[in-house]
Formats: sequence, C-alpha cells, structure tokens
Amino acid sequence: MSGRHRSRYLVLFFLYFLLLFISNPLMGQSPGAIELDARIGAGIPFGPKVTGTEEQLYNVGMVAGLTVGYRFRSIPRLSILGDIAYLGLPNITSTNISVITLAAGAGYLQPLGTRFFLDVNMKGGAFLAFASTGTDINPMFGVQFSGGYVLNRNVSLRLGLGYNYLMTRINGSISTFYHGLEVFAGARFAFGGSHVPMFRFGEVILDDIFPVQYSWYSDNPFGSINLTNDEKGEIHDVIVSIFVPEFMSNPVVTLRIGELEVGASIDVSLKARFESSILDVTEARWANALVAVEYHYLDEKISVEEKIDLRILDRNAMAWDDDARAAAFVTAKDPAIQRFATTVAGVVRNHDVRRMHWHFGVALAMLEALKLQGVSYVIDPTTPYAKTSAEVGAVDYLQFPQQTLQNLGGDCDDLSILYSALLEAVGVESAFITIPGHIFVAFHSGLDYEEALKVFRNPEELIQWNNDAWLPVEITMVQEGFLPAWQKGVNEWNQYNQRFEAGFISVQEAWEIYEPIGIGSSDSAGEIKNREQLEDIYGKEIIRFLSRELDPKVTELKNRIQNSGGAPRDLNRLGTLYARYGLYELALEQLKPVAEARPPYGPAMVNVGNIYLLMEQFDESARYFESALLRDARSIPALAGLAQARFGMDDFSGADEAIGSLNDLHPELAERISETYGSGGTTRAGVEEIEVFWEEE
Repeated sequence: MSGRHRSRYLVLFFLYFLLLFISNPLMGQSPGAIELDARIGAGIPFGPKVTGTEEQLYNVGMVAGLTVGYRFRSIPRLSILGDIAYLGLPNITSTNISVITLAAGAGYLQPLGTRFFLDVNMKGGAFLAFASTGTDINPMFGVQFSGGYVLNRNVSLRLGLGYNYLMTRINGSISTFYHGLEVFAGARFAFGGSHVPMFRFGEVILDDIFPVQYSWYSDNPFGSINLTNDEKGEIHDVIVSIFVPEFMSNPVVTLRIGELEVGASIDVSLKARFESSILDVTEARWANALVAVEYHYLDEKISVEEKIDLRILDRNAMAWDDDARAAAFVTAKDPAIQRFATTVAGVVRNHDVRRMHWHFGVALAMLEALKLQGVSYVIDPTTPYAKTSAEVGAVDYLQFPQQTLQNLGGDCDDLSILYSALLEAVGVESAFITIPGHIFVAFHSGLDYEEALKVFRNPEELIQWNNDAWLPVEITMVQEGFLPAWQKGVNEWNQYNQRFEAGFISVQEAWEIYEPIGIGSSDSAGEIKNREQLEDIYGKEIIRFLSRELDPKVTELKNRIQNSGGAPRDLNRLGTLYARYGLYELALEQLKPVAEARPPYGPAMVNVGNIYLLMEQFDESARYFESALLRDARSIPALAGLAQARFGMDDFSGADEAIGSLNDLHPELAERISETYGSGGTTRAGVEEIEVFWEEE
C-alpha cells in the first residue's frame, strides 16, 4: 500500500475517532457542557532549516483554528476536544504552503478566582499540506497554554501560546515537516443551559426513614450529600433544598450559605418536613426524592438537580440505637387510649382516691384493668426485644398502644408503651426502664423522695430519680397483678442498677425530641370490660397494700403513744400516717383531740385542715387553717392550704390574700397554686391536683 493511501486511511480513521470521541459522552444521562473555541494568531517557526544552512525554511505565518470541546459534568475541569486549524507557511522560496490540521485531545482548566482561569490542551492527529507540487497527509501533535477572562457564564476571552510539531516521511524515515510556536487570541463560547456541568453532586449517605418520627426529621438529618463547586470561580447565595413529592407538599430548604469558593466541597445534611400521610405506609418501600441547588455565578442564577431514592420503612418500625425513640409510640392523646384511661381513672376517683395518693391508685388500677381486659405478654417471634435491642442497626416492630389494646397482647416493648400511654393520658408521668435485653416501666409516685419515705415502708422499693420517688412495674407480669409486678420491677431495677446496667428514660423528656405520633382508631377501641369487677378488685388490692405497709408502722406508733402517755406529737404522727394513706376517719380520731385541746397543738390543726381539704369540705378546712395561722402567721403549709380552700369556696379575694402572704415566704409555691386554679380562680382543681403539706412535729 502506498504512503498516500496510508495517509488517506489515517485521515478517515481520525475523523471516525473524533466523531466517536466527542459524541459518545453526549449519549450519557448526565449531559455536560459543549464549548466552542475560535482563535487567530501567528505561527513562529523553529524549523526545519534549509539544508546546509542556518536559515529557517519558513517565515512567520498566520494561524486560525476552531476547537470543539466537551466538558464532563462529573469531572468539570477536564474536557475532551476536537480541533481543526489552518496554518499558512510562507517559505523562503516565496512558495506558500497551506496546512490544515485535524486533531483530538484533552484539556484541563484551572480557575483563578471568579473571572480568570488557566487552560492547557494536548492534541494529536494529522495534517494535510497543500502546495503547488501537490498534497500530503502526515501525523502531528501539539500543546496549548492559555489564560482567560470570563465575560459571562457563556463567553470568555483567551490569550495563549502553543507548540505544534508536524512530521513527514522522506525515503521511508520520519523527519520534521514543521515545528514552531503559535501565539493566539480568541474567544470561548459555552453551551449547555442550566445543565452546565460546573457544580458536582458527590457521595450520598442516607438512613432509612421511620414514619413514626416524621416530624423529627424537620430538625434532624436523615442523611447527607456532598456538593462541590467546580465553576470557574466563587458561587454565591447557595440554597439547597429537598423534595419528596409523595410525602411532602413543598420543598424544604436544608442549607443556605452566602458563598462557596471554587473547588470547595461541603457535606449538606438533609432534612425534610414530611406530611402525616407517611403514616399510611404499612410495608417498607422506596420513594423518589429530588435534591435541588440554586446559586448565583457571574450575576446569573443557576439551578441544578439530583434524584435520589429514599427507603421508607413501615409505620411500626423502630431502631433501638436510641431507646428514647420508643416515646414516639406513646400516644397518650389517642382517643382509644383516652377512653380506656379516663374510665379507669374514674373508678379510682369515685372509689378510693382518698385512701392513697392519686398516682399510685391510678397505676394500680390501670394494670388491673389490663389484666381484666385480657391483655397478656406475648413474645414477638420475628423481632424480639432481646435480639433487636442488642443488634446495631436492627429494626424492630413496635405496636401502637391502641394496636396492643386491640390485639390483647404484645412484647415487653409493646406492653411498656401501652402502660406508659395509659398513665400519661391521665397525668401520671412515666419512664422506660431498660436493662440488657428487656424494657419495662416506672411511674412517678407524685411525691419527692423524702416524702415518699414517710409513706412507703421499704426504701428499696422506690427509685430515687432527680429527688423524686418512682415505682418500677414489670409490665410483662400483667396477668399476675400489680403488687407482684411492682415487686418484680423492684428486683430487676436493684439488680441491674447496682451493675450500672439500668437505663432510666423519662417519657415526657423523650417527647421533647421524639414527638408522639398517633394513628387513627376505631370508635369501639378502648371500651373497658367489667368495670364493676374492676372496682371490686381495686378496693381489695388497695387494702392488701395498706395492710402490708401500715401494720408495722401503726404498731410501732401505738407503742410509742402508750409509753408517752398520749403525747400530742405521737398522736399527731399516728394521725398523719393514717392521712397519708387516705384513711381519713382514723386520722381525724387521732388528730382532732390534740388540734382542739387547750392549748391546741399547731401541727395537728394544719393536718386536720389538710384532711378536710382533700375531702373537699372547704369551709371546715379553712377554719382550721385560719386557727393555725393565728398561732403562726408565717406557716407555709397553712397559707398554702388556706389559699386552696378559699379557691374551693369561690372566695377569690380571700384566696388572693392568702396567695399574696404565701408569695412573700415561698414565691414558687404561690405561683404553682395560682397556675393550678387559674387566673382569678376560674379553674376548679380536682382532688388529685390539691397540694397538701403534712406537719410531722
């Protein structure tokens, strides 16, 4: 095959390669920018020289060229290019030679601030030389260095310097046809609209979405995405937003920054404001999300987008990386839970609320009601708490309280959530107790720890937390009854707390992070069974408790009274003991004689007033408090009791007067009582909200 034919095949191959090289990226799914460079300048020859002399064969000639480049979106500083150029080569024989070069290559761009940049291109291909003696085709290569100034996002000016080397074949060997510098000026035109690939989306890290925590994601990220500014300069007013069309009504802005320097990368936390419709997801599924970035570059607003996939778990899903997450399932305002809890509270209020502190009575009755309802402990065979709580990243299935109530059973976590929701529904604060492989419940006794020690016989049966007394209940023993469940909870707490392996999570504090989310309930849900039987069982269980707690203390105090000859202080202590347990008739038998003696015993007068206050006999209560204040005008228990008695009598001016005196001695207590009864006494407090202070001495 002749050299001329080989050259023709070389040109055809080059043209095919150039077309493939430039068009192939355009077939991808993430289009980049197409750039057109036009240049004109002068070619300064370095050789070859006339044979046997030092004289250059060629003189300075004209250069003109056109380069088509493709800049990748994923690596925007790199580009591939195709170049066609004209080179006029006047030689010393006054014979002009015209050269056309066809080349392909690659370029690299380095931004310098917002407006300036440096460019380097390398290319290789073939050239066609036209002379009076004919044409010839041979290989060439070249390199260009240029500096540019950006007029706007689509137009730049360039000044540059290049080097071209053209080869020829003489007598079967390679020799130099031409080599020299190229000095040029030109302009670059960029095309690509809003998809110019100068802003890059990088690594995306996403967590699974738990529907029950959908409001939590407004302030807490569920993942992140890496963003890089690969524009030729700084970008300004950057806004990043995310939109999940299926579960959001509008995009949510997750980041605003004033500027991002060229080449800088940031990790953007992704947050979303999901709608409650996400709770309709009952099977895990995928959802489409769109991350959008808006920014200003060279006084032009630019928008770019990236699609990502989110995995939405079912509404009952939860991970135990943070045990407090379970609080999101404690839906105390669920209508079914409210219906059940208020019915049980009504039994306590109407039956024996005065026999024991409200919180204890409600907790006891609530567990006994669940027992009568037929609720029982059932281990979840697929996601048992003992397994999922120990595995990092494991997803558990938790029932909402109404589901457990309807299903009449659940795992330890399901029963704990149900019991906690019922207690919270009627104002009894609850907490989760976690030990290795298990979770159960504690409830606030309504007493501080020092006060509780005067009521409960055994301090080891209480949990001291933030100076308050809590009682643990092993809810899985629901079918055994309250007292055995309490004792089991005590044993578990003491055993693991000594090893520092017990966790205590206040549900109300956890709600501040994980807001409770409810699902719809049926009208029949929460209907309580056998209310009459519950009233009977509740009464018997209270008597069992009182006998266990009171008998040893009563025996001790009666012996002391006998030995002291009926000292007022000992009689007051016995009466106060009865009163703490709600045995008001027995309490008054001990207290009234010393409260009405001459002289009266002051603490007994206050305690009698407290009893009548709890019995809602406000006139009689106020009389005893006023008598106590005649002996001690600065008695805080008497002033607090008198204010509440006056509110109960609708004597608002008298109540305000007592509150004013109390405020001088105990502002916090005065404010608390005012808030309980409302401004001007517009709110009637229930017996469980009355606050009394027993005088022991």
